[in-house]
Amino acid sequence: MNRRRRGKRAEARRDIEAIVKHLRSQPRRPTDKAQRAVRAVRMAIKRFHGNLGAAVDERGRPDRVLAAFAEHLEKHLLIPSARYSGARAREARGQLAGCFVYERPEGVEWGG
Repeated sequence: MNRRRRGKRAEARRDIEAIVKHLRSQPRRPTDKAQRAVRAVRMAIKRFHGNLGAAVDERGRPDRVLAAFAEHLEKHLLIPSARYSGARAREARGQLAGCFVYERPEGVEWGG
């Protein structure tokens, strides 16, 4: 009887570990209005970035200015911000987790 009980406990433990592993791999759903707003802004920026990159001029050629701005956004906003998102980043990055991060281009100085 003890063997059967230990076997069932071990099986239950494996099931729980599998569920926990699955839940950790899933993105968290926004639970409050602030989180939903952040998600909406993030999706709008990504959509804007995609539209900039796909923009064409009146002749149907890629718009160089808008494509360059799309590249700038990707390099200096989207990629740096992605470093601080995700389940593990929340623990490792502290206050920056879930925030947009803009890394200005090297050599650019802004005056106040």
